[in-house]
Amino acid sequence: MIEKRAMKTECMSDPVVEEILEKYNIPKWTKPYICEYIGGWERNPVTAIKHAVSFIETGRKKGEVTKSHVKLPNGVTFETPSITRLLGAFLYGEERLSQIYREWSAETAGYGHAQYPYHFGKLAEMDEGHARAIKNIIDGFGKREENPSEAMMGVFDYIGNLREWEERAVATNILLKHSYAFIGQMLYRAFYRTSSEFMRSLGKAFDDDEDSEWLVEEARRIVAEGRIPRDRLRELSEEVLSRVMASVNAEGAAAESHGIEKEIELLGKISIAHPLHNMNGMGASFDVDSEIKRICESSERFKAISTKI
Repeated sequence: MIEKRAMKTECMSDPVVEEILEKYNIPKWTKPYICEYIGGWERNPVTAIKHAVSFIETGRKKGEVTKSHVKLPNGVTFETPSITRLLGAFLYGEERLSQIYREWSAETAGYGHAQYPYHFGKLAEMDEGHARAIKNIIDGFGKREENPSEAMMGVFDYIGNLREWEERAVATNILLKHSYAFIGQMLYRAFYRTSSEFMRSLGKAFDDDEDSEWLVEEARRIVAEGRIPRDRLRELSEEVLSRVMASVNAEGAAAESHGIEKEIELLGKISIAHPLHNMNGMGASFDVDSEIKRICESSERFKAISTKI
């Protein structure tokens, strides 16, 4: 443990690590989490960070896609059931969000929230399009999508039960968008060099529209103007992000089988730190390290009973 702490401390002051972050355009706020990841390695820190980066930065190398597996440019191979399970999780998320947005769009909003139902209705249509795009990918593998984990279902059950318009906007357009979307972006970059033509068409299906941008900006205004009390914003963030973390941890068995459990753990921590850092930039004043510790501890409550692969 002492050696790991020493390695993390050394990493934090290592200019080479800083150069690697800049080279691959990785946000500087991720450095503590990357250094913690490096501290769990027995290898040279530079080797460790380059290994982690190899999942999203592949240079000229290309992977391969077959009916039985997907091989990333860095050599990691995923069997088809693991890929379809991952795609099934994203499909479930898009379908549930579309359903939730539909329900919210059918409600009557009072003064100050009159535009919300309209924009949520448009987002429902957008997410239906996202779901169709993911289904097309799954059909391409010739496999049916897997059932989501209990932890994943718990994320959207909680979101769907929110009743305040401001909380709905922040939960979906900051907390979810900046956590799951961060994971999605990393996976997109990882798979792009494997099948760039296919991934380009998928990317176009996920382009944001004006209604999405309106709610994103509205969520930013809500945080910046303190329209959700500070204590409630912290509580909301913890409740959503602890469930997100649990849903990422639920895939631990699959990650371990591919030898990338440390990378998934790193991705999970960065994904929950992402919205917290972003909200600080909007004026939320979170102690991010303390919040992440609380969220990681809280996520144990929502750990799925089963993680069937």
